[in-house]
Amino acid sequence: MMKDSMRIPVAWRLALPAFLLLLAAVFWLYRDTALAMVEIWNRSETFAHAFVVPPISLWLIWRQRAVLANLNPSPSPGFLLPLIAAALLWLLGDLAVVNAATQLAFTAILVLLVPAALGWPVARAIAFPLGFLFFAVPIGEFMTPKLMEWTADFTVAALRLSGIPVFREGQEFVIPSGNWSVVEACSGIRYLMASVMVGTLFAYLNYRSLARRWIFVGVAIALPLIANWLRAYIIVMLGHFSDNKIATGADHHHAADVHGGGTLVRARCSASGAQGSRRFRRVCSGKAGLVACLVRRLGRRCGAAFCSQLA
Repeated sequence: MMKDSMRIPVAWRLALPAFLLLLAAVFWLYRDTALAMVEIWNRSETFAHAFVVPPISLWLIWRQRAVLANLNPSPSPGFLLPLIAAALLWLLGDLAVVNAATQLAFTAILVLLVPAALGWPVARAIAFPLGFLFFAVPIGEFMTPKLMEWTADFTVAALRLSGIPVFREGQEFVIPSGNWSVVEACSGIRYLMASVMVGTLFAYLNYRSLARRWIFVGVAIALPLIANWLRAYIIVMLGHFSDNKIATGADHHHAADVHGGGTLVRARCSASGAQGSRRFRRVCSGKAGLVACLVRRLGRRCGAAFCSQLA
């Protein structure tokens, strides 16, 4: 019985090797782009979470193996046009030396190769795992200046509401106890990226309703922003009332780690608490167990968005 269940269906015996050859050819042709993406993952903590995206995507596809076994893979020529368009986008990005364009195009080529070679029914069955691959694209740092501005706006407004006089100039502000500056690490971009990726995965694994999935993704976007603003405000207040003896230096880093990771865990625990059914508890032991592990790991690595104090 076990051997029969592990046997590859006849329809896939030719289609799968051919697809793997095409996939290998794509990786070979665009190897420089793929290696550049990995280099950014390794160099930038903002995109360190991208290392887990391909393995998770493969695992999600493996979960659909029973569904895929009942499908008859066949090429869909209609997807050749968007595939060519993605290749042209990569070429333009390469000529203009725009890494974001080449990396987005490369990921799009990988995704479009599935319906083009195996057919739309196959692609539809694994639509989320394919879309999830776009979290591996190291893009989003363009939001950093705006996130820094929002953090500064909230911190200054909260300090004034607390009765502390503030003089602000750009991203720097002065309070009676010292000078502070909102820098890139204070934007919370690392925390936001990790939260949205893990939140999207959690929503897919634990909710059937599309509306609930989108609501949870919305929470995964809003919560890290608000948490980062509150964290910045609390750190300044701690420094102010302690005469800059705490919430600076190493304390600053530890506070960010605990706050970032804790907020991720609270979001997932709140969702778990809202699902008190026996079915959810059973699902949590399997599907969400992986997500909980990711939350703990990513919370430590990507939750540490912190502000630097100027001497």
